[in-house]
Amino acid sequence: MSLPTRDHIRNVFAQIFGTLLSPLTVCLWASLILVTWAAGPFGTYIAMASLMRLGFWTAVVTVAILGDHLIRAVTMLFIRPQDKTRFELVAVGLAVALFGPFVWWIGGFVAELNGNPEPAFLVAVWYVLLVTTVLVIMRRLTPEFRRQSQLKDRSAEEIEPPQPRLMQRLPEELHGQILRLSADGHFVEVVTEHGSHRLRMRFIDAIGETDPQKGYCAHRSHWVTRAAIQEVLKPTPHKIVIRLTNGDEIPVGRKYKPDLEAAGIL
Repeated sequence: MSLPTRDHIRNVFAQIFGTLLSPLTVCLWASLILVTWAAGPFGTYIAMASLMRLGFWTAVVTVAILGDHLIRAVTMLFIRPQDKTRFELVAVGLAVALFGPFVWWIGGFVAELNGNPEPAFLVAVWYVLLVTTVLVIMRRLTPEFRRQSQLKDRSAEEIEPPQPRLMQRLPEELHGQILRLSADGHFVEVVTEHGSHRLRMRFIDAIGETDPQKGYCAHRSHWVTRAAIQEVLKPTPHKIVIRLTNGDEIPVGRKYKPDLEAAGIL
């Protein structure tokens, strides 16, 4: 599993949290506040005055909605929404892990106000599991939820950067960000964030298949992607080395130095 890039994280969170003010979310938020305020679950109807109860459940519901969006965003970073079963299972698991202790704390807080014993932790976990399962069913059966889910699916596809053609030549387990290409006779070593692989092809042709990943020739035998450059080292006055994110160090040839300076790398 490759780690998500910074742009991917930013785009996914912008997409998910962009639905916070959608009519559906606002309606759900307001409805949950009114229901919990009127019903006073967990003994809050007895333990709290009307205004205090309204503020308490407004805070709890708001935290729950924000947490739900956070969980779905984090899940989407690693699992495509099209893989519905795995996506929902992971999201439910994260919800139970995050909200189980939260609901247990709420139950204990209200129980203390009423002078009752603290509820069992497993009861709180079961309650969260039940609610999140109902929400999953609602998302799949309610038309408006389905439209939002389909929108997220399309957005996830749009924000996934297109893969270079060179990636099709590599084993699937090496797919990810290309770090560098290095010529070795009639072969080219392709180094990605997940490992390396040798291909029998011309160096110039391999570089031509890296688009749209931005990169530069640093040496007659080395090409590096801009995103992989971690720092520039000068071990001697006349030697420049580019260190990549995986620790590889690539020498900078005199012929390629002006292009790297113009790009703002040196």
